[in-house]
Amino acid sequence: MKTLICLLFTVNMMASASPDHISTFYYDPSVTISFENWKGKDLHVKIVSEENEIIFNDRLNTRKSDGVKYNLRNLASGKYMISLEDEIKRVEETLILFDGKIVEKEEKVYFKPMITDMGDRVKINFLSNSGNAEVKIFNQDGVVYEEVFEGAFPLMRYFNLTALNPGEYTLTVSDEHTSKAIRIKR
Repeated sequence: MKTLICLLFTVNMMASASPDHISTFYYDPSVTISFENWKGKDLHVKIVSEENEIIFNDRLNTRKSDGVKYNLRNLASGKYMISLEDEIKRVEETLILFDGKIVEKEEKVYFKPMITDMGDRVKINFLSNSGNAEVKIFNQDGVVYEEVFEGAFPLMRYFNLTALNPGEYTLTVSDEHTSKAIRIKR
């Protein structure tokens, strides 16, 4: 709980934002998040400790400033995961704080599936990191279609929906890191 009290300090950045998703600095244990690489209006930011304690959880408007800076100096030594997410991608940066300094970091970017409802067809574009993807269509009665793709770099498919009975359906595309769902009516 004391981690939450000494939490994070947020400031608006100047116009010279970094092109990286997350910038960290060794001697100044802080995290700078630039908004210029984010296309959506809302950016969900979450910082979680190694013990799965949520340190920070907020939704930011990327149109109101160029970015934000979080001061990590009062956090205990340990491993933290910073997650940034919008409609297009999710970025996870794992960093290790030791004695008030960021000593190690690793960033991974996961792109979300793009699903386009074209009336009688649905177009799916997905750049899965592993090449694996799962497509499901379901309604209130359960799953009506399911297919697993392996080694699809990238996955681009059209699905004909004319065989579906009239009604509301949910189509999901997912892999082990991201997913996206849309509602479709037939």
